[in-house]
Amino acid sequence: MVTTEGNFLMFGLELGILHSDNEAALDAINRYIMTTHLQTPKAAKVHDEWVRWFDDLSWLQKTSQGTLDEARNRRTEFNLANALTAEAKKNVLEVAKTGATSEQMLGDSDRRLSTGLFPGVSETLAGKAAPYVLAGTIGALGVIGIMLGKTALLKYLHLK
Repeated sequence: MVTTEGNFLMFGLELGILHSDNEAALDAINRYIMTTHLQTPKAAKVHDEWVRWFDDLSWLQKTSQGTLDEARNRRTEFNLANALTAEAKKNVLEVAKTGATSEQMLGDSDRRLSTGLFPGVSETLAGKAAPYVLAGTIGALGVIGIMLGKTALLKYLHLK
């Protein structure tokens, strides 16, 4: 799916950067948070929490819709914390509620809640499943390796 989830500027501009998946959109939000000038101590705290959260995401988590929704919510939290005036905070909230989302730009429905936040979860199912998927993959590769080894050995012995 192609989306336009780009760097969300404080005053509601969404860059028209095309991305091919949730991971690219998540990376765009990360670039925005990492490069935006921190104007308040609360913004610095939210920034640091973002860095810890983002750095702990697995590849599987980065591809999930729930993780992208949480990233969008954290971006809104960051924009609120970085706003210097009550008017700027009001504008951040207004844009979160009424600004065009990438889904809407593609003709899909608006998934935001009435608060402007997305229905993200703090820990996605993908994050909980990631260790099991990895262990299952390693196990399956091990079984395949053993089977190929046995086949090669039998062919070798048969040729002698």
